[in-house]
Amino acid sequence: MILVVGAEGMLGRDLMEVLPGEVRGVDLPEIDITSFESVLEVVGRYRPQVIVNAVAYTDVDGCETQAELAMQVNGEGVAILAMAAKESGAKLVQVSTDYVFDGSKGAPYLEDDPYAPLSVYGESKLAGEMNARFAPGALVVRTQWLYGLHGKNFVETMLRLGREKDELAVVNDQVGSPTWTVDLARAIRVLIERDCSGIYHAANSGFCTWNEFARTIFAEAGLSVRVNPLNTEQLGRPARRPLYSTLECGKLVQDTGFQLQPWQEALGQYLQLRREKAAQTPKVSGCGGAGISRQRRRPVERGERPWGTYTVLEENRNYKIKRIEVLPGKRLSLQKHHHRSEHWIVVSGTAKVTCGEREYMVNINESTFIPIGESHRLENPGMIPLVIIEVQSGEYLGEDDIIRFQDDFHRCVEGSAT
Repeated sequence: MILVVGAEGMLGRDLMEVLPGEVRGVDLPEIDITSFESVLEVVGRYRPQVIVNAVAYTDVDGCETQAELAMQVNGEGVAILAMAAKESGAKLVQVSTDYVFDGSKGAPYLEDDPYAPLSVYGESKLAGEMNARFAPGALVVRTQWLYGLHGKNFVETMLRLGREKDELAVVNDQVGSPTWTVDLARAIRVLIERDCSGIYHAANSGFCTWNEFARTIFAEAGLSVRVNPLNTEQLGRPARRPLYSTLECGKLVQDTGFQLQPWQEALGQYLQLRREKAAQTPKVSGCGGAGISRQRRRPVERGERPWGTYTVLEENRNYKIKRIEVLPGKRLSLQKHHHRSEHWIVVSGTAKVTCGEREYMVNINESTFIPIGESHRLENPGMIPLVIIEVQSGEYLGEDDIIRFQDDFHRCVEGSAT
């Protein structure tokens, strides 16, 4: 069985129609991917063979001011799904973006090209890619410039503006491949059927600027609108965009024999389907909002420390789950616990870990286990904040189960919190 997470979003609804065999869909309020408890309950209940994550916070400019939310949904939420997939033996399929690149290559990007995101959105999606790999055999599908019947998108915005105005200005220095969600869903289906893993690019073939795309939309829709050129600098958006981020999809064709149709043909089919459904009122759920709680789940506890912050996400008598953020150059005290073990998963940055006599590095999407009674320390040697998910389990999870040996903050007192 295939479980589509974010099934009410723009891509999710097309996945529900296109994917083979038994397909179940979940979205709010049934699942919140930022909650361990919610994800583990849903995955345990459905027991899928494949989990497709169609959830993302896709407001590129909004991510600049909502960086924590962007990372929680696009990065840490994927880590939670990956842990659940690993625990249940399911395959995880993660949808990603061209925004993990900076657009400076000057040619279509290959799957293994160096990534260099320019925005918070791109950074959060890259974190999601890294975290997805925590699940064995995970599949990451990068795409770009999505539009579809079931969500807000560029095509719908142009059609609305084209009915209201006779002249528009649209950027003409960003180049990419407009991609219909139905065609992306078909590509994901083929990749699942072939049991592919790793990273693949999937976008409609050919490329254009946003300006050319807008002019084509108006021509196909029979709207007479003058489209003036505008450069990205003149647009003045908060988040930086890659200027040339087309995706080379040859690996998809080579491994599966499937090639997405040219973007012009896909647009024509989309507009024809849209006309056929004109009498209906499609549900606009917003691709970027699917699977994200509008009412944020209130943390159990939050605290600030000289080294950073911690948030208790979930807690019961059997386990406690914390989000720990360590500032650059800071470290926690050397300590040990007599009644609990800890499992650390790195979701952003790189951790330097001391465990017993060993010192080692743990990179993004990697994890480490701290046994009961083992002295340990967490340190951030990098230039960006280190974020880990800490899962505690044992017979006693109280914060007074701490013995400190070394403490940069002069608190070497047994029974005090980290």
